[in-house]
Amino acid sequence: MTQEIADILRTVERLAEAIANRGRPELWTVTQIARWWSVHENTVYREVVCRADFPRPVQVSETGVKRWVADEVVQWFLQHRAKSPKQRSKRLGRLTEVDGGQRLDVPVPADFAQAHGVHAG
Repeated sequence: MTQEIADILRTVERLAEAIANRGRPELWTVTQIARWWSVHENTVYREVVCRADFPRPVQVSETGVKRWVADEVVQWFLQHRAKSPKQRSKRLGRLTEVDGGQRLDVPVPADFAQAHGVHAG
């Protein structure tokens, strides 16, 4: 019985944490941006985050750790996809949109797709 109670308490703690974090923007590291775009981290540093029109990072600690708001990164990509680094074939999700009669496949993380009511996969 004590193990069941411990499991229930852990579940309640995870739910409470999820509720507390609800509404906060998801923050991505360069590694997460690179994984999402299916490019190397160096490509993200060299060709993406250094651009003047790329979203400004959020500094999350005094040591200089930077993160980017995931929704802003995705929106930037959707607006600048022709200028974005080439992606490899590995995708985390796909958003198919119709743009001027052309079919464009753009990778979209599942949580973003769910939050914005689009299909990923």
